[in-house]
Order: sequence, then structure tokens, then C-alpha cells
Amino acid sequence: MKTRLFVTGIIATMVVSSCGVNEADYNKALSQIDSLKAVVGIYEKRCSELQDSISILRFPADQRYNQVVNLVREGSFDEARKVIADLKAVFPKSKEAEMVGSQLSYMEKKEAEKKAEEERIVSLR
Repeated sequence: MKTRLFVTGIIATMVVSSCGVNEADYNKALSQIDSLKAVVGIYEKRCSELQDSISILRFPADQRYNQVVNLVREGSFDEARKVIADLKAVFPKSKEAEMVGSQLSYMEKKEAEKKAEEERIVSLR
């Protein structure tokens, strides 16, 4: 009976001690997890950058130019200037970026006419 109890005790001790994880393996696994988290962070950032690029490129230069023309027709010169700035920033070498110069000069001309008209009205009072 004592030998059985002794053998059972030894077996139980072996089972409990064999369940533990080697500390070197544990530290190695932790360092791998940390390095993988860093890699995931890099790829998440890159994914975000690519999604931003996609959203920018969904609205190509010709559509931006057409929007500028429509805004100028409506008289929304401030909004047109914002779209022109975006167009020149995103597509600086496009033909549309060169063509917006005529829209800018037209807006300046119309604003000068409006200012002259306002000054004329003020002087008539």
C-alpha cells in the first residue's frame, strides 16, 4: 500500500512538473508575438494609406475639372478655388490642372466686375 501511494505520488509529481512551459520557449513566443504585432501595425497603416489613395483616385481629374466649371457657372468661386487646389495637388501634371487657369482668370474678372458694380452703387448713394 505504501509503495502504491509512493508510486502514485511520484507519477503525480511528474505529471504536474511536465505541464509547465519552458521559460525560454515562453519568452521566444512573446518576442514573436511582439514582432508580429509590429508587422500588423505596419500593414494596417499601409492599408489605410491605400484606401485613402483609392478614395482620391475615385474622383479623377476630368470630373474635378467639370466640377470647377459647374461651380464657376453657379458663381461659387470659393468652392471652385478649393476644388482647383485639390486638382492641382492630386493631379499636378494633368491637362485639367493646366486648363483651370482660364477658369481662375474668369473668376477674377467676374469678381472685379462685381466689386466695380458695388463701388458704383455705393458712389450713387
